[in-house]
Amino acid sequence: MNKKLLVFTLSMIFILLISINVQAAEVRTVAIIEFENSIGKYYYQTRGIEKTVQDRLNTLLTNSDKFRVVEKDKISEIIEEQKFSLSGLVDESETAIELGKLIGADHIITGTLNTLSINEEKFSGYGTTLYRVKASMESSIRLINVTTGIIEMANSYNVKKEFQGESASSIDVRAASDDLINRIVNEFERDINSYKFADSESGEKVQVSFTSTPSGASIEVDGLYVGNTPFEIPLELGIHKVRIYMGGYESWEMSVRISRDMNKIDVNLGKAGN
Repeated sequence: MNKKLLVFTLSMIFILLISINVQAAEVRTVAIIEFENSIGKYYYQTRGIEKTVQDRLNTLLTNSDKFRVVEKDKISEIIEEQKFSLSGLVDESETAIELGKLIGADHIITGTLNTLSINEEKFSGYGTTLYRVKASMESSIRLINVTTGIIEMANSYNVKKEFQGESASSIDVRAASDDLINRIVNEFERDINSYKFADSESGEKVQVSFTSTPSGASIEVDGLYVGNTPFEIPLELGIHKVRIYMGGYESWEMSVRISRDMNKIDVNLGKAGN
């Protein structure tokens, strides 16, 4: 083979491999948690529709080349094993983050179906009556970074559709809700596909100071002993489990989100048995 042609071929292969690696690095693993149905008045007519949101998001994002979606059965299995509650996963970021780490996700997608409105309009004249129904649904969806604990997206969607020739008593509420959910899911898919993700693996650190009363207490961060108060240590941004303890005193334990603004931990240890 011609030497120049060989060099050219090897160069193309090298560039192709780099391109493949870059594309693979951009694929993010997401876990879509079953939404909470807080629709209220129409809850019984729409019961189970929260699973529809999860299923449709699963399908859309699975077909995207930007995301790897954790299987729904795997998520359900972990939720059952760890006894997580649905409301906790939706409302408490720390619970969702803990689940995300257990299933190996980079991001958690969760949300709530907040309201469903169905309003009838009637037009009478010339011996006839015409009906029209205006339906609307509002939903909130959050994207949580499992590494940093930051809610990267918190979007509210309010979608509407008119149904000609329908009245409030004749409209199929479940079918109308399905239609509205499709619109919400499509809008979210558009938003997440255009979202510019921060580099969650940047490993940025901040200097964190630990103090206690009394001083000299032992400090554990993420299960590892790091020193005694007063003490300073660089920690990566995000959620860390911190324990500060001393013989004869009650220990202090908490999951703390370390940020540029949250970089000082000062605790008062109460005497044991008091």
